[in-house]
Amino acid sequence: MNKEALYYINPDCFSLSAEVLSCTQTKDGYVLTLSEDGFYPEGGGQPSDRGFIYLGEEKIQVFDVQEGNPNTVFVSKPMPVGAQVQCEIDKKRRFRLSQNHSGEHIVSGLIHQQFGYENVGFHMESKGEVQGLMTIDFNGKLTWQDCLDIEAKANEVIWQDLPIEIIWNPDESIAYRSKKALAGDIRLVKIGNVDCCACCGTHVHTTGQIGLIQFCSCQPHRSGTRCTLLCGMDALKDSRKKADVLLAMSQALSVHSYKGFTALQKLQAESLQKTHRIAQLEEELIACKAQSIPACTYWFEWVEASQKSSVRKACDYLMHHSQVQIVFVGACKEKEIQFALGSAEKDVRPLFEILKTKANIRGGGQKEMVQGSIQIDKAACIQLLEELGFHGNE
Repeated sequence: MNKEALYYINPDCFSLSAEVLSCTQTKDGYVLTLSEDGFYPEGGGQPSDRGFIYLGEEKIQVFDVQEGNPNTVFVSKPMPVGAQVQCEIDKKRRFRLSQNHSGEHIVSGLIHQQFGYENVGFHMESKGEVQGLMTIDFNGKLTWQDCLDIEAKANEVIWQDLPIEIIWNPDESIAYRSKKALAGDIRLVKIGNVDCCACCGTHVHTTGQIGLIQFCSCQPHRSGTRCTLLCGMDALKDSRKKADVLLAMSQALSVHSYKGFTALQKLQAESLQKTHRIAQLEEELIACKAQSIPACTYWFEWVEASQKSSVRKACDYLMHHSQVQIVFVGACKEKEIQFALGSAEKDVRPLFEILKTKANIRGGGQKEMVQGSIQIDKAACIQLLEELGFHGNE
């Protein structure tokens, strides 16, 4: 950690001049060192700055920065050693990350105060659909209600607009959180009476600049709890998206947004009743079909399968309630045939192997029944079955 780095001395500086001290080619591009450490390097769970370096009129992208002495800056094109360049830091990205890091301190500090838990893992910019999502691991159990209570307290801290202080090399009178024993320069981030923690990251000046803190989830993780949360504009955008989804759902159900979940539960219950009734009718229909099937060696039957198990159930019924030795039951599903091939008397696996040589079939099973899918249309499937000696109901 470079105490003299520009992002510590003047965190509001987003444009600076520097000299190229070195430039090395790598498999992913080029690595520079500069006379000024203005780009924040990845560290402490915080991703690095991004931005551009201007070599004359040429604009070269900075896509990563790693800690060093000086820091190493990863760029897309080479630059001559000794060149004077102009650096431009992505201000919007830095502010987002600073909001997130300050928000994490508030949440971790409050949880430490209330439950005594430590933050044992922290990562910004978690992969997924939600931009800016942070992941924090705590070494103790938290419920969703615990998180909501902390969320309310954290937003109260934001509304107080407390100053966020940076303290270098504190004396022994200042107690602080730290994940490990520290040596060399120690940098503390202090937020009123809420939190004081050793940290190398960038932060906003006051808690009001965080804007909003929103928990997204909490779930058991190892012996503790993993939480995800959003801050600032990321939290606002996420809330807006969720509200839009809720509004669209509520309009589709013709109910107020607050009653959307109740209406959905009612719709699910009605759908489940219908599903059960359809399954019952399917069983009654296959029972009627079984009575009309003549005694024979091979028979195929087509069904309308409302569920994946419908084909298997129909096959099992016909195996035991008809005078057919081997029965094939198929159902048309999009661009394929779902099927079950079964027999109460014979081993159907040899016949299945023959089918596999004649069509693109996926599946398997036991000697009594094999199941799978055939990448073929209904007419072609019927022709294939008839070539093998099957009779049936088209």
